[in-house]
Amino acid sequence: MKIIYLNGNIRRENSRTNELANYFLSLIKDFGQIKEINIMDDDPRPKNTDFFAENYQIQDKYYQYAKEVKDADLIILSCPFYDMGLPSLVHAFLENISLDGETFISKNNTFMPNIKAKKLIYITTRGDNIADNSLKDGATYYLRALGQLWGYQEVINLSYSGTDVNDLKTIMKRKNQAYQKAQEIVNNFLKE
Repeated sequence: MKIIYLNGNIRRENSRTNELANYFLSLIKDFGQIKEINIMDDDPRPKNTDFFAENYQIQDKYYQYAKEVKDADLIILSCPFYDMGLPSLVHAFLENISLDGETFISKNNTFMPNIKAKKLIYITTRGDNIADNSLKDGATYYLRALGQLWGYQEVINLSYSGTDVNDLKTIMKRKNQAYQKAQEIVNNFLKE
């Protein structure tokens, strides 16, 4: 199995999300080859007026990243929850690899999905008490919409919340629940 890991942890090794992601990756390391793309190392820029003025000049590295995402059997995205959604760098990266002919194909006045993966695992931690799939969880809604374009059919959340507003006991309880869910996700892969 080819696994692509999109690492969008802004604080890198000091990140709570990175810690949860590393735990999950340790559980699936025997499922196949894991290829990591560190979004923070890439430092992506959003498509702006310069991009459009230069006739859509997409850097070659984004075609390579898009091809790796297209050919993966599983996509994992790990990033902190920022302002009800994804960090802007992560959003810019996804925007840059969303390429016609790679992650989707434009055909007959519509867009057709073009990736192999059927699932995206979204790993995050949230400072406020925001549950997965709540109205405030804009990141999951965006990732589901992106799945309609790219072709993965399911977004699996692996998260815990309240890291900035709860007492340590509550935070540790939620963290332990997330680690248990990580194991459940892995067990479900064994059944497939």
